Amino acid sequence: MTGVLQAKDVAKLVGLTEDGVKQWTIGRPYSIHPSIRSSTGKGIPNLYSFEDALRFNVAVELTADGFQSFVIQRVLDSFDPTAQALFVYRTLGSKEPRVEFSSEDLRKTLRGFAKFLSANIQTKQKTLGKFSLDFAPRSFYVMDVELLRTALAERWERKMEKIRQ
Repeated sequence: MTGVLQAKDVAKLVGLTEDGVKQWTIGRPYSIHPSIRSSTGKGIPNLYSFEDALRFNVAVELTADGFQSFVIQRVLDSFDPTAQALFVYRTLGSKEPRVEFSSEDLRKTLRGFAKFLSANIQTKQKTLGKFSLDFAPRSFYVMDVELLRTALAERWERKMEKIRQ
């Protein structure tokens, strides 16, 4: 998906206000910088890419799902624009959530992740003789990034079609 977006365009695509996009661009509460052009003064707008709009969309979804801003910023900082899925999880042995992106199909990734957890728990039990807290999931969140990307692209195409008419 190609194109150049201003704050008002991003806002319409992801369900924020234009002011919300501007606030998130300057780091309140998240920092999502425009990848095409940052404003250099009054009257010169920030210019965003489709990938930037996807970042905003992911942040909107995570906010709606109740994540704390530091977790959302961690997701944004490690964002993979080609990812199919996002995983945010905590284990019983960790205080900080882990963030991982997968470039594989969501179902395939979930099966692989379940095998990974199972294998690591069994290995730790054998070597330590007890259940390992490092790999026991306490909470687990999955986002289908590909689904968000597709929905965003469809909204973008409808917007572009209106402009062409």
